[in-house]
Amino acid sequence: MRRSDAEAAIRIPVLQGERSRGDRNREVGMLEIRPVDVTIDLPAGTEVEVTFEVDESSLVTVVADVPLVQTQFEAEINLSDVLTPDPEKLQTLLAETEQRLDSLRASAQGSSDASRRLAKIESEGTVTTAREQVQAARVDGGAAATAEERLRELGAELDDVEDAVKLPALVEELEGLLAETERLVNAVGDTADRQELAGLRQRSREAIQAQDSAAVRAQIDRAYLLLMELERRGPDWPVKLFQALRDALEPAGQAGALIREGMQAIADGDQRALEGVNQRLIRMLPKNEQDKIIGLVRR
Repeated sequence: MRRSDAEAAIRIPVLQGERSRGDRNREVGMLEIRPVDVTIDLPAGTEVEVTFEVDESSLVTVVADVPLVQTQFEAEINLSDVLTPDPEKLQTLLAETEQRLDSLRASAQGSSDASRRLAKIESEGTVTTAREQVQAARVDGGAAATAEERLRELGAELDDVEDAVKLPALVEELEGLLAETERLVNAVGDTADRQELAGLRQRSREAIQAQDSAAVRAQIDRAYLLLMELERRGPDWPVKLFQALRDALEPAGQAGALIREGMQAIADGDQRALEGVNQRLIRMLPKNEQDKIIGLVRR
């Protein structure tokens, strides 16, 4: 977050619930840190430690501690004031959930696990119950909270179905990344890289055996970071970075001129000119993407 950007903010949602996916819990408030609240720019990945307390009156005190600036930020949320969605919103959520269910029925046929999970939803009458509770919320304000929670439960169950459908493709992607990473470790890696790869392979095996899509995704992210770090050490890194930036930007206007300049630098074998083009292309990316690339370039 840059202090010069008045629209920037670090937003920390406060959720009520125990589900692993944040958006399947109930959002009860938001703590925001804005540029005027800090004395320096906060780079991507800045550590923020969040704690909270709930008293007997349902008052939640949330504290965000940012060690980099040695500052704490606080917000108070009264759970009694949190409103449930109105009946029209609940009806919209129900329609979206049913549409998603129909889509998953069509895509789950190739996965026995996904089909089993769908059959369980059907046998328990979860959708029918959700319809009845949404209907009841039209005449009973107290039923709205129950209907909302039922829809969240159904959404979480559909998440599990979706994960089961996507798991084979995720495993294939992870195995491909591991093979490419091993090739680069053998080519340019050191002892630390080989140790990291061994740990990555072990965690990947565990995630695959557990059929845990979230864990598989986490290892894909880790494998990608290791792969990029190894790529950065190669002599052709500036060319690969340029190609990635070219694909990320629209080849028009100033970006188009820089892309042509970069292609000419590659043809001329002029690495210094290419690095200059890359730096200018990076500055044309959205700010959150700039931070990711800059962090990779400076490692």
